[in-house]
Amino acid sequence: MFAWGGLLFDALITPALCWRRTRWPAIAASFVFHWMNSWIFLIGPFPWLMMATNLLFLEPDSPRRWVNWCRASFGLGAPR
Repeated sequence: MFAWGGLLFDALITPALCWRRTRWPAIAASFVFHWMNSWIFLIGPFPWLMMATNLLFLEPDSPRRWVNWCRASFGLGAPR
């Protein structure tokens, strides 16, 4: 079950990460999947590295938008 589930997940997650409408649910599913792999199988840093690579699928201006949102929400100065 784990082998087939992992195969199906790997086959479907890349298109889901590439499509804007499903990107955030796919990122959440990827985090859960890789966290479970880390917890169940104890395979070292690989799952954590895979979680970090999810950042590659975000829009290029996402970090700037997050910083501007934090500044506006918490009163940390004018957005740039």
